[in-house]
Amino acid sequence: FKIADYPKPSKTGLKNLGGTSYLNAVLQLLGQIPEFAEYFLNRKNEFMSENSIKERPLSFVTYRLYTHIYPKDMNQTQNQKYKPDGYLRVLCKFNPMYSNKKEKNPNDLLIFILNKLHEELKKANIICDNIEYYGMTTADNKPTIIEDVLSWGKVSDQICSVCNRSKEPNVQFFNTFDLDISRAHQINAGKKNEISIYDCLNIYLCEKEKSLFCHNCLKLQQTYIDSKICSINKNILFLLDRGADNNNELAKIKFKIEEEIDLGKYLKKEKTNKKFELYGIISNNSENCYACDCKSPIDKKWYRFCNEDVNIKFDDTQMLINDISTTNYISTNTSNRMCNN
Repeated sequence: FKIADYPKPSKTGLKNLGGTSYLNAVLQLLGQIPEFAEYFLNRKNEFMSENSIKERPLSFVTYRLYTHIYPKDMNQTQNQKYKPDGYLRVLCKFNPMYSNKKEKNPNDLLIFILNKLHEELKKANIICDNIEYYGMTTADNKPTIIEDVLSWGKVSDQICSVCNRSKEPNVQFFNTFDLDISRAHQINAGKKNEISIYDCLNIYLCEKEKSLFCHNCLKLQQTYIDSKICSINKNILFLLDRGADNNNELAKIKFKIEEEIDLGKYLKKEKTNKKFELYGIISNNSENCYACDCKSPIDKKWYRFCNEDVNIKFDDTQMLINDISTTNYISTNTSNRMCNN
C-alpha cells in the first residue's frame, strides 16, 4: 500500500464520543502522515494476530483506524463515519484520565500515543516486507516507525566560562518539538505584537548560561550551553504551548503561522538546507472544540476534519492561514513535512 497510489483523499469523519474532539483531531493528523499509514497497513498479519492484539493493543487499534481512513474496497463510500470507541477504550486502559468525558490537551495526547506506540513496537521489533510476515527479532537497535519518521536530535555543547574546557556534548532525541509561546512573548515583551515560530526556536536553541559542575575546576561554574539540531527527519511535529488557560494576557497572544520553515541556521552542519512546509494544524475555537486542518498527501488540497464533518477548505495554504488567523482559532499543534525542493 502506498498513499501516493491511493485514488481518493481521506474523508472519513470520526464520531465525537462526548468531549473527544481532541482525540479525533490527533488521530486525523497522524492519519495524514503517509509513512505512518503505510507502515501499519502493510503489516496486517502482524497487527491482526492474537498475540499482537494482547501485547500491542494500541498498535492494533491504530491499524484498524487506518483501514477505515484508507479502505481497501474502492467501492466503499469513504464519507462514512468511524466510531473510535476501541481506540478510546485502549487509552483508558493505559491511563484512566481519558475515561473522563472532558476535552483535554491534544499535545499531551499526541505525546502519549507516540511514546506508547514506540514502547510497544520496541518490545517486539518485527521485520516485515510489505504485508509478508518474516518473524520476530530482539534487535533493540532497530529503530521503530516513530524514530524513523519523527525523531529529531539536539546536541548541546557545554563550555566552562573559567577554564574554557568543554564537556562531552549532551545529545538528546525527541519525537516532538516543544516550543513555549509564553516564554517567547515574555522575552519579546514590548517589542512585538506577534510571536512567530522563529521567536520560539531562537529561545529554545539559543546560547544559555547555567551553573554546572566543571570536572576540571572541580566546582560549580558558569557554563555556556550552545544547542543545535544534530539530526532531523522528513516530518516534524511542533507542539506550541501557550501557557496557563486562565491567563487572559497569554490567551490573546497572536501567533504567526508560517507556511514554510527553514531550519538551516539551527542545524549543527550549517551548510545543510532544511526547509519544511506546513501540512497540518490542530486548533481549537471559542467553544473549546478541536479541529484538524490537513493538506492531503493525495490531491494537495486542504481539508478540515472537525469530528464527523470533513470539508475541503482551500487549495492555497496562505488562504487557510489567513482563515485561521482571523477567527477564534488558536494554534496548538502543527505538522510540517520537508519541501520537495
